[in-house]
Amino acid sequence: SRVALPLKPPIEPQLALSRKTLPEGEGWAYEPKYDGFRALAFVDGDDLFLQSRTGRPLARYFPELDFPAGSYVIDGELVILDTDGREEFDALQNRLHPAESRVRMLAEKTPALFRAFDLLARDGARLLTEPFADRRAALEELVGGLPGAKRRRKLPTAGSIEVTPLVDDPGDAEAWLQSG
Repeated sequence: SRVALPLKPPIEPQLALSRKTLPEGEGWAYEPKYDGFRALAFVDGDDLFLQSRTGRPLARYFPELDFPAGSYVIDGELVILDTDGREEFDALQNRLHPAESRVRMLAEKTPALFRAFDLLARDGARLLTEPFADRRAALEELVGGLPGAKRRRKLPTAGSIEVTPLVDDPGDAEAWLQSG
């Protein structure tokens, strides 16, 4: 049976802050910054609404994404990787095309990957007031069992979803700052 989603689009995602040095202290967690499209996935049964950061619908441009049936809202980023695993922002922009035949061809040629940051709602419950560590554990549980959710591969399989890396030691995150 379906559960009504407790959050409805559009939702403004929480955006990362640009810093020259990493903040330190108790309670900080660090994730890499990606060169992609910020997106929120609203999954209700078999229905998917993929929202851009500005509230626009994106799902028709990324038909290869296969979010499993359920009732949840995930915040993340859409990226396309080249054969060396580097993000290709131009390939993402090329996907925003009015012709469905071109969108389908590009979906096969340059499949997108959804990198999940946060689980905002699940099974009818808003999770925004829950501690981030609890939401993160629930996100890893949800996404970890999905087909194609494998880490450290050169090219994603069509429809892949993965949880973004997260560290709590600024030393471990320093390389992300230098490469950004």
